[in-house]
Amino acid sequence: QKPPEENNKIEPPPDTTPDRTSEVNKPSNKAAKHIWFADDSGAAGRLKALKIWWDTLQASGPVYGYFPKPSKTWLIVKEEYQEEAKSLFPDLNITTEGCRYLGSFIGTESGKNTFIQAKCVEWIEEIKGLASIAQHEPHLAYAAFVYGSSRRWSFLMRTTPDIAVNLQPIEDKIRNLLIPNMTGHTIRSNLERSLFSLPAKLGGLAIINPVEIADNEYKNSLMANQQLTEHILKQHTTLNTNREAGKAVKSAISLSNAKRYESLKNQLMNDLPPSISEKIPHACEKGASSWLTGLPYEKYGFVLNKRGFKDAIALRYALPIANIAKKCICGKDNTYNHILICKKGGFVNSRHNRLRDTVASILEKICNEVVVEPTLQPCTGESLRPGTILDDGARLDIAARGLWSPMEMAFFDIRVLHPGAKSNANHNTPAKMYSKHEREKERKYGDRCVQIEKGTCNGLVFSTTGGMGPQATMFLKRVATLLAAKTSQDKSLIMANLRRRLRFELLKTVLIAVRGHRGRYYEKAIPVDELDLNLAHTTNDEDRGDDVDDEDDEVDDEVENVEEEVSEE
Repeated sequence: QKPPEENNKIEPPPDTTPDRTSEVNKPSNKAAKHIWFADDSGAAGRLKALKIWWDTLQASGPVYGYFPKPSKTWLIVKEEYQEEAKSLFPDLNITTEGCRYLGSFIGTESGKNTFIQAKCVEWIEEIKGLASIAQHEPHLAYAAFVYGSSRRWSFLMRTTPDIAVNLQPIEDKIRNLLIPNMTGHTIRSNLERSLFSLPAKLGGLAIINPVEIADNEYKNSLMANQQLTEHILKQHTTLNTNREAGKAVKSAISLSNAKRYESLKNQLMNDLPPSISEKIPHACEKGASSWLTGLPYEKYGFVLNKRGFKDAIALRYALPIANIAKKCICGKDNTYNHILICKKGGFVNSRHNRLRDTVASILEKICNEVVVEPTLQPCTGESLRPGTILDDGARLDIAARGLWSPMEMAFFDIRVLHPGAKSNANHNTPAKMYSKHEREKERKYGDRCVQIEKGTCNGLVFSTTGGMGPQATMFLKRVATLLAAKTSQDKSLIMANLRRRLRFELLKTVLIAVRGHRGRYYEKAIPVDELDLNLAHTTNDEDRGDDVDDEDDEVDDEVENVEEEVSEE
């Protein structure tokens, strides 16, 4: 019996606020394990346990604004439990084959194969569409494939086991249709296909072979999601993963993939023909593949036309270049190396000048005083190292004040070399080749800039293949640092953009040299007084009659025609 003072106490009304930890959110029934991805819910267990879960979801879901729809719900059961499932879940879609779930498939092996085949048919049509686009815009088709279509396959490979064989039709279309339309080159061997499947930074084109990587992608996905899998199986209500362990797993996966690709690259360099394998180290240089790894933004000039893109692929791997003359105008064979070193047409100088102007325009954003081709002060008896250029009026390519330190003038001399030139043939690594040219620039102008100009001298050495020397890399890092401080942007993004801009400027000048005309379109006309018209002098033309007059008229007409041609020339 209650005390007298409590008999008069008013009881508070019952709390009608929904319990946020209702049974639908608790793993109260251990047999049915459920999971949520946003508003997609799923559960697994025995039929009776699933019935309890489903009834609880229907009862508690509307309280939270979630209304389960039986018409959109699928129940996957084994054949022996199909009749029991129909009696327990009369409103649900019931299947014994399986169905799609979050972009993958759950069910039998035959059901999975049917699902993958349907996906392959859809993706093959996409490849055909990209191959059609590649005939007109190969650069855009390449970016759409690498950063679009192939990423969708990666998700399926990471979530569905044992599908490598099912993806063979996709690989056949990539090899026999998409790559030829995109690059203008027909795959001649499995070695070339493996080369194109390498990441761009390792000398490839990042055109994946889904058959070769499917199993590895699924294995890596299991490793990366191990902690999440344990949380789901143990039905934890809070996500409390070990982030350091997760980072370690991801690092291990990245390292494993890097080793696998590096091993494949080394094997290809040994097995491929020397004409192709010797190009791979230059394609692996930092920034050499930035024209492939970025999106083709026409606004910034980061896009190539159809002939330019195919020529760039041919130059990257020393493949045959279509529809060019076999002989240069200078009389030598029009080989890959000769195209880029022949001085006829002025393409070597224009390549240098274009890069010089681009570097100067970048420096103008961070330096107060930028001068193109500054004239150095004359030498007046200073003691300079042997080999220094002492001529009056000597000039460097660029001078900029305030790059390395305030008020100090920095001088830059730019050189664009071709690795295939005879002068670079003795250097077996790109690093030695760049060091040689940087030392040469330092020997010619270093002492003069330091002692007379009281500034610094930097030799910016670039390669026709897209690489650059250590001093050029140091220069870009300094520019990126100053631009990041001035614009409050991420330094790494600025650095990537600078590399890409210089790479495209250099690549376009190289492509111009491939197709540019190096001589006159018409031969110079011969002066009239040097023409031999087989004319004979006669003293009495009147005796020759009408025939002579007609012949004279024909000769006069021929002379007039020649004079008109000379006048037009």
